[in-house]
Amino acid sequence: MTKSNYVTCRLRMRSKGVFDWWELTQKNPDPLFGAKENVLEMITFNDLVPPLHFSFFTGTGIIGLYVGFVWLVGKFVRLFFTSISYRIMFDEMPNVDKVLKLCLDIFMVRESKELQLEEDLFASSCFCTGRHRR
Repeated sequence: MTKSNYVTCRLRMRSKGVFDWWELTQKNPDPLFGAKENVLEMITFNDLVPPLHFSFFTGTGIIGLYVGFVWLVGKFVRLFFTSISYRIMFDEMPNVDKVLKLCLDIFMVRESKELQLEEDLFASSCFCTGRHRR
């Protein structure tokens, strides 16, 4: 580094009542943009940086925000309708006592090894005829 890259500064501790602060002043070279004397001139290049968890949306602009919103709504809709096919037979049936009794009857007939009656009960459960032979 050359000598022109350095700045001569003065650092002083100031106080007024209960308040204390440091004062940093630039002596040499003179400030570039006509600032007052005894002031440290700082040139910074700032870029707006969004938080990291928003980088996907801000990096792609309004299109990324729209796609993210549509994706989120789609996730919630799919979550709601995914298990509906497993629940619909129980939610839409007004009274499940008959179906439960039929299942218990099939279980008892299977335990007693009456295969013909089990077949008839199973057929009535599949085709919802509501009648079975005894």
